[in-house]
Amino acid sequence: LATNRMNDLQNMFVLLALAAVAGIIEGNAGRQAEALSGFGLRRLKVGRGLMLVFLGLVMLSVATPFPLSYGMVGAVLSGGLFLAMYNIARGRRRVH
Repeated sequence: LATNRMNDLQNMFVLLALAAVAGIIEGNAGRQAEALSGFGLRRLKVGRGLMLVFLGLVMLSVATPFPLSYGMVGAVLSGGLFLAMYNIARGRRRVH
């Protein structure tokens, strides 16, 4: 079962990579849209926490003994990765 789930995660690599890139781009765009955006420490901490939650969801999806829908796993993992990368990119310090 774990081998099958690892193969499913490898097949989702493109989806997860696109979600990460989209999160970074949207986070940078949101940060640049604010006139006085500085160092968003709260967003950075939330992004780091969501990254840990994402890694936990990956481990949970591999180790869960009951059947999981391939589409639902992909949607939850890509959404979680998008939110984590968005908050990390939005909370970074701006360099002038």
